[in-house]
Amino acid sequence: MHSLFAILAAAVCFAASTARAEPLRVMVSIEPQKYFVEKIAGPLVRAEVMAPPGADVHTYEPKPSRMVKVAGAVLYFAQGVDFERTWLPRLARNSKDMVVVDTLAGVDMLPLSGGHGDGHGHKEEGKGAHGRDSLDPHVWTSPRIARILAANIAMALVKADPANEPVYRANLAAFEAEAEALDARIRDILRDVPPGSEFIVFHPAWAYFARDYGLKEVTIESGGREPGPRQLAELIEHARETRAKVVFVQPQFSKKAAQTVASAIGARLVEADPLAGDWPGNLAAMAQALAEALRP
Repeated sequence: MHSLFAILAAAVCFAASTARAEPLRVMVSIEPQKYFVEKIAGPLVRAEVMAPPGADVHTYEPKPSRMVKVAGAVLYFAQGVDFERTWLPRLARNSKDMVVVDTLAGVDMLPLSGGHGDGHGHKEEGKGAHGRDSLDPHVWTSPRIARILAANIAMALVKADPANEPVYRANLAAFEAEAEALDARIRDILRDVPPGSEFIVFHPAWAYFARDYGLKEVTIESGGREPGPRQLAELIEHARETRAKVVFVQPQFSKKAAQTVASAIGARLVEADPLAGDWPGNLAAMAQALAEALRP
């Protein structure tokens, strides 16, 4: 069935690609979004990523060369990451014909982690595009939510380019099948992990993944700040009690505090980058790393 979706999408996309001389220029904030856009639109768009690989999207400031890429963009797919709050209004003012698309529409978002002990146990709803400062934007780590993001992307493309609506809808169906298969694959990888198992991360980027698969994310960082001595000592004691074997770190952040925790409990550091461009491969790799770390 999945292969049928792929064949249909490829055939429709080929037919439509001959009808457009130039691809639509669109902007996204992070690499996983580019994966979604290219899956939905294929050669009908040219997607540019605002934050380059390795950038900290919480503090990122675009260079002039990045700002220039926005000129001529028809759509900007907003993801809710921190730098958008400062830079997206400026980009929109300078590109008056560019439509900003809220890809988070319809997503039930979690509050940002408060650090050790905050397992994201509740949700907040009814937040507008400009009222999400206290909510966790890392929604793309959930294959289930990725289907919502993809649907929002597809509908925006249909509105901007109605002549190619059949392409976007066929590709959306194919992506939804891909996301469903990925979800099943991750559940199979994690089948032997006890429900409620905790894993330690430096930066709170995996809460949606944890929620989907019955796990609990414990974070070292809190509110964008590294822990003080007391908080660090409490976290180390908690990690010892749970016999944590791994501390997950991101390449965009310092490993100092994470290394302190890992050294104190005899754990090892494992890199897990939620911003990696290979979205399905990255989530499957994270599931495998968790399975190896959390199996009894």
